[in-house]
Amino acid sequence: MKSLSQREQAEDDYENRVGFRVILTAELLTQGAKTFLRPKHRMSFANWRVLVVIGSRGPISAKEVVERTRQPPDRITRTVDQFQARGWVARRRDVEDGRRVMLTVTPKGKKIYDDIEQVVREAHRQTVSALSMSERRVFDALLRKYEQRCRALLEAPGAWRRLVERVKKKR
Repeated sequence: MKSLSQREQAEDDYENRVGFRVILTAELLTQGAKTFLRPKHRMSFANWRVLVVIGSRGPISAKEVVERTRQPPDRITRTVDQFQARGWVARRRDVEDGRRVMLTVTPKGKKIYDDIEQVVREAHRQTVSALSMSERRVFDALLRKYEQRCRALLEAPGAWRRLVERVKKKR
């Protein structure tokens, strides 16, 4: 195996990997949100992601919720079933395409959504306050670019298999 440059060695250290740091940061935010969501609303962080997408984008199809939350369809169905049972979300046939069901937040669900969003927005304000407006724009642009590259590289069918094969060839 060939020796690594200093840059490659630094990138090889897991703590310097962008993806690892993004995951750790997301986990910090998730853990913080859970301390508020579970006791007050009996809701998981994954469920909150569903509610925030429906609440901010509705009416929206379940398929679109799957795409925006990156959660499996069966989980979205179970979550929407729970929200519907609580009176937070309503299902309605799409007037343009009767085969499609659209999801909307009910007035009761809107109160829950607004309550949670106030806290989440404040947490967002507090966390991004470490960055100037110029830094926020740059950070956002870089994060979007990184996300697009991850999607292009890793979402294609067989992408992970090809990565494993590439690593095997380098050995």
